[in-house]
Amino acid sequence: MHASRGIVCFAAAASACYTAVAKDNVPCADNGACPTDQMCIAGICRGSDFAPGDAPADAASPLFALGGQRWLSPCVGSAGSGSNSLCPCADSAQTQIVTLTGLSTVYQVTVHIRGVVELAPYAGGSADATTRFYTGGAVNNSFGNIYEMSVSSPMAHYFINNQGATTGGLSAIDYMAELAIAGNAVVTFTTNGQDGEEAANSTGLTVPGVTTNPQPYDGQFAQLDVISAM
Repeated sequence: MHASRGIVCFAAAASACYTAVAKDNVPCADNGACPTDQMCIAGICRGSDFAPGDAPADAASPLFALGGQRWLSPCVGSAGSGSNSLCPCADSAQTQIVTLTGLSTVYQVTVHIRGVVELAPYAGGSADATTRFYTGGAVNNSFGNIYEMSVSSPMAHYFINNQGATTGGLSAIDYMAELAIAGNAVVTFTTNGQDGEEAANSTGLTVPGVTTNPQPYDGQFAQLDVISAM
């Protein structure tokens, strides 16, 4: 029986600190592929609030190509009835691996994590007191959806949907987190439904600034955006 339960991408390659707020994170090949108020920078459409001169050329590509990275856990069958309904999902780990191409320098990175995910308990690591971010450890049950990001340098792993002291279940998350990452690290994003079923998005939860297909999303999702690195 199923109980209630419940990625980031970073890089930089110079000593400069910069901040960027991406409007759409739409992949592009030239400026003609972007909305009229945006430009194509390092393969991503960026708004006028991004100053490309603040980011060195060898840092821009690995950093901003990772902006908008997502964990997706779609329903693969019909959900039951009711606001707490379940739907079938993948029952094994689904991974995406991103190899950064910046320098080996370690940077402090601020990321914005948003999504609609079920919460899960983790143990053996360190919980952030005010967000759903969890450093180290492992999931503490056999059914909660796992949303994990691992970094090769400095070696570490993180979870984004920590249940903490609250009741588990489907929740909209929207918070900032800080972590260290080298500009040439390998970053692995893992989504794992464990038991093959998950809390369905039956009430149509969405998150401001994140557009999914379909909208609302039929299942669970989370998106990471890089805000700054120094």
